Amino acid sequence: MNSRHHHSLFWPTLLIGVGLIWLLVNLGVIAPASLNSIWQFWPLLLVWLGLDIIFRHQRAWIGDLIGILAVGGLVAYLVLQPSTGVVQTTAQTRLENFSSPLSDTASVTYNFETASEPVNIYALASNSDKLIDANLVHQGDIDFSVTGNQNKLVVLSERTYPSSWFNWSLNSLQSKWDIGLAGSVDSDITIDGGSGTINADFTGVKVQRLSLDLGSGASSFTLPQTEENLSADLNSGSGSVNLTLPVMTNITLRIESGSGALNINVPENAALQVVVLDSGSGSLNLPSNLTRISGNDETGTWQTADFANADYQITIKVMDQGSGSISIN
Repeated sequence: MNSRHHHSLFWPTLLIGVGLIWLLVNLGVIAPASLNSIWQFWPLLLVWLGLDIIFRHQRAWIGDLIGILAVGGLVAYLVLQPSTGVVQTTAQTRLENFSSPLSDTASVTYNFETASEPVNIYALASNSDKLIDANLVHQGDIDFSVTGNQNKLVVLSERTYPSSWFNWSLNSLQSKWDIGLAGSVDSDITIDGGSGTINADFTGVKVQRLSLDLGSGASSFTLPQTEENLSADLNSGSGSVNLTLPVMTNITLRIESGSGALNINVPENAALQVVVLDSGSGSLNLPSNLTRISGNDETGTWQTADFANADYQITIKVMDQGSGSISIN
């Protein structure tokens, strides 16, 4: 007696169902559904798989039929969902402007939390009457607030939703953040980076303090000239970071590096001191004109010959080095 092996349609049907839902979302036939909405049905996968195993060798068509009906039922649910009272959060790409007048602002603290969009930060024109002017092309919801009178706090962040993970926008808008900052007021800037790239040129911005906590996106920063001491903290993640320091500036830079490569460009003939408190597992490359004045080959203090008497001093402190390389050029 001949036996015929039945190939289960579980995985093909599942893939077809995911592709069909994805296509209908992008075509606007059904509203973008959040993962929370769909994942509430995940136990059905176990039921479906269990029934497929039970009937595979006897009545295989029953398991296949259950799978097809399950996919069809889920698609029907998503189509009819607006009438069920379930609130859906869409993830349509849109352009929005967020700004605030400069007025009589004396100082400002900026708190930026970026997401997956590329970010570009720059100084506004000297004749601008705005404290911040941000043009954002995004999919999530933006939280923007400006509080305080002469001393202001500006908060800008984005709340993203799982629905954007399987919604490919068909419009021509490319997600990005363009953020212009006033150059005439003392500024403390905190950036909590996400997975998107960050390019920030602070030339022309009166930065007093800078705190960078970066993620997986590649980043590039140019710091401003200042006669006062600029305090900067850099906590890099897995993304590469390129940091450019200007001529004629006083800065103390504290570094906690991650697995990404960190490159610091120092002006030629600058008075430089490098203090290494933790060498980590990554390589550390220092300029050839530095002399070690304390410590050993892994931890210690290196500096240029004219550092102590220089009018402008750059101090770089490696507080905690990870597995990524640090190059100071």
